[in-house]
Amino acid sequence: TEFGQDDITLYYNQLKFNSSSVPVALASGIEARLIEAEAAASADDAQTVENIHNELRAAIGLSELDLSGISGEDLLLAHFSERAFWLFSTGHRLGDLRRLVDVYDMMSSSVFPWGPYFKGGEYNPNLKFLVPQSESNNPNYVGCLD
Repeated sequence: TEFGQDDITLYYNQLKFNSSSVPVALASGIEARLIEAEAAASADDAQTVENIHNELRAAIGLSELDLSGISGEDLLLAHFSERAFWLFSTGHRLGDLRRLVDVYDMMSSSVFPWGPYFKGGEYNPNLKFLVPQSESNNPNYVGCLD
C-alpha cells in the first residue's frame, strides 16, 4: 500500500502505460463503438446502448450491464460513466464532461465536482480557461466557447 504526499490518502499507480515505450493508440475500435453508443444514448435508445456496452464487456469477461428502465439524462450518465472506464488515462474525460454540459444541457454542478473539497477549500466553479489579454487583443481572435 502506498500513500500520497499527505501520508494519508491511498495512492494507486496506474498500470495502463507502465513505461515510456508503451504505444498509445490514437483511436481504437472500442472508442468507435463508444461513439455509436453515445449516438444511441442521445437518441434515447437504451437497448442499443446496452447491447454495445455488453459486447465490449463480453470480450474481456465482464458481467453484463443492465440499462433496462432508464432513459434520458440517466441513460447518458450511465453511458458516460461506462465510457470513462473504457477510456481511462487517454485524455477523453474532460471533453466528455464538457460535452454533457454544452451539448446535452446538463447542469455543470451535476457533472463536475462541486462544493467543498474533502481536503479543505472548494472546487472552483469556473469551467473554461480565461483568455489571456495578449490573445484577446489579437484582432483575429473571435473566441471559442465550445
